[in-house]
Amino acid sequence: PSVDENGDSVPVVVPGEGKYEVKNGVVIFTPEKSFTGKATGIDVQRVDANGTPVSAKYTPTVTPVTPTSKPAESTDIQGKEQKGTPEFTPGNPEVPMDNEIPATFEDGKTTKTVEKVGTYTVAKDGTVTFTPEKSFTGTAPSVTVKRVDKNGTPATATYTPTVTAVTPEGTPAVSEGAKGQTQTGTPTFKAGNSRSEERRVGKECR
Repeated sequence: PSVDENGDSVPVVVPGEGKYEVKNGVVIFTPEKSFTGKATGIDVQRVDANGTPVSAKYTPTVTPVTPTSKPAESTDIQGKEQKGTPEFTPGNPEVPMDNEIPATFEDGKTTKTVEKVGTYTVAKDGTVTFTPEKSFTGTAPSVTVKRVDKNGTPATATYTPTVTAVTPEGTPAVSEGAKGQTQTGTPTFKAGNSRSEERRVGKECR
């Protein structure tokens, strides 16, 4: 573009690359968020005091910025809700993760149910809540969480919960008494985990 006496020009837009404009003789290139690589560039023209034109080219290069991620895991007892938050790191401090766009699973949804396993729900910040089925134990299938940075570049990471079995214990009871007399005994049942309460059941024996 031609530059006026103030060193300014009308903005020029190159589709698929970005916008060029000249202010005070300085070329400003604003790339499209998805563009990377060497741009086409523009020729800038000025004239001297005699009206003789001169031109020079400006060519910008945009390096890719790709966010990274780390998976998350959690382990807890049978029947208990679990949470995990995969870690997402910007590829460059100048292009942070976009906290205004909620995290989703890989399919774009925020809830996923696996039959006979449990339900996963992802929050805006990428935290996954896993609610297991009461009967499920073992390592559950991983789910993939997706977030984007301010350029819209996506990053994904997995969350994997593990459910440890809880098995209650029973202690038998015995009694002794005279012939023909009623006897009682109380077996003791202990929860399989200290977070559960002990339950006692009495049973009459004859």
